[in-house]
Amino acid sequence: MNLNIDDFLTKYWQKQPVVLTQLFGDFSDPISPEELAGLAMEECVSSRIISHQGIEHGPFDEFSALDQSGASLLVQAVNHWHGPSAALFEQFKFIPNWRLDDLMVSYSTPQGSVGAHLDQYDVIIIQGEGKRIWRVGAPLSPQEALSYQHGQRFETVLEVEMQPGDALYIPPNCPHQGVTLAACLNYSVGFRAPSVSESLTRLADQLLDLGVPTPRFSDPDRVTSFLSPGEVHAEDLGKLQQLLSDYIFSDDGRRLLLNQLSEQQREMDLDEDREPTLLNDLSEKLARGASLKRTSGLIPLYFKHHEVIEFHIQGQVFMLSVENEKWIQ
Repeated sequence: MNLNIDDFLTKYWQKQPVVLTQLFGDFSDPISPEELAGLAMEECVSSRIISHQGIEHGPFDEFSALDQSGASLLVQAVNHWHGPSAALFEQFKFIPNWRLDDLMVSYSTPQGSVGAHLDQYDVIIIQGEGKRIWRVGAPLSPQEALSYQHGQRFETVLEVEMQPGDALYIPPNCPHQGVTLAACLNYSVGFRAPSVSESLTRLADQLLDLGVPTPRFSDPDRVTSFLSPGEVHAEDLGKLQQLLSDYIFSDDGRRLLLNQLSEQQREMDLDEDREPTLLNDLSEKLARGASLKRTSGLIPLYFKHHEVIEFHIQGQVFMLSVENEKWIQ
């Protein structure tokens, strides 16, 4: 990968769009259109076709829509199911695991486009076979982004015709549109950016699942409110806000938040019906030369707290000594 990472993070990350010319020299597509279509036939894979007839969601058993111009097949989380595509996704590990989402791959026919739109997260789009022209606008303010409508016109600050191996970085809230010139493959590296509503909703779900008691509001120094029972006093509101804040910053709250970040919401290639491997059996297999391979899509992460490492993976936490940090890495 031809990228000065420090320069990219300093000048462009979450600041302005940029074309990364020949990010991958002599780029070779890790997946073919036929293989992509094969994934789109699977029940466990999220896919859709956008054409002049509208949007159709997979799984698909035929692809006649792609025989026409102006059509696009988009498949999410291809890195979960396809090894060479996962290897491409791994190139972006200079951003922490918990901020990486998935690799969406699209195949589009000439004039194929999903229309002008914006994303609330960062994206890097790599050009594969074929050609596509992209227009990108400047980042909108949070208020402008909320009111932006799909297909709405925007002022172009960057326009480029992408060649195989080129990449385009688009920060959050930048309106953009790509239009296919010659049938092509594109690889979109998406990044996670949890919102307050998403995090709090998941936190509430986690607490309900655990069924453990949490602190409640108390007011032992209450004075009468007989004359204005409908008024919420600033002191009471402050106590409620502090109650929530104290829990989020507590050890329990921190672990739940880290568990959230380690959860992969999309389907993964897991054999969940298989019997668990016992520790002794695992040791024997490793001694005989077996190797371990991390399932694509997992989001392992760890947090150092005093002399303990909290290792989180798929919503579970394991407490380990800091002496194990190299092993965990």
